[in-house]
Amino acid sequence: MHAKVRRESVAGYATDETLVCGPKEHTRWWQRYRGHLQGQLYRLISNSYLYHLIPINMNKLHSIMAMLVTILFSMPSFAQEQKLNPERVRNQEAVYNASEKTVTITAEAPTQTEYDWDTYVQYDLTHISYITIKRHFPDDEWPDEELGRINSPKPGAVIAFVDNNIEVDRQYEYSITMFVDDLHSQQSYLQVYTG
Repeated sequence: MHAKVRRESVAGYATDETLVCGPKEHTRWWQRYRGHLQGQLYRLISNSYLYHLIPINMNKLHSIMAMLVTILFSMPSFAQEQKLNPERVRNQEAVYNASEKTVTITAEAPTQTEYDWDTYVQYDLTHISYITIKRHFPDDEWPDEELGRINSPKPGAVIAFVDNNIEVDRQYEYSITMFVDDLHSQQSYLQVYTG
């Protein structure tokens, strides 16, 4: 959805600006026009007909209105709750150990969210909920069940998982997905041949 708004500069020039309405655009719009809306709401309330109907001291009315507007605009807004998916793991590697018949998967957990191309911001991760690992044979469907899970690794830590249930002389593909609360990263893939 798009909307046209007219902005006036300090010099008195007016320009039309097209606003695109979406979650990220709501955040940008809220940050830009919050102070303007706060002032307009304050003026609207203090100059409304209620002012003429309520027998109250003007200084008290302005104090009450200022307090109400401040409380209203200090409440958390859905537009400010911008959530970004975490980055995927990096430097992933799968190593086959022929003597033990295992595959050891290592990777580096990310420390930031994905890059937000609208606001040009990446946020530091405070925690990681868990990392899931899945396995399949190339050209087969990915299974729904997890092969393994690593709970609560620290951001930036090197994680390791050992797959003990493998067959010799097979090609395996693994996927690694990061979860931070209800958000997840893109999958990272790696392949290994056990022969």
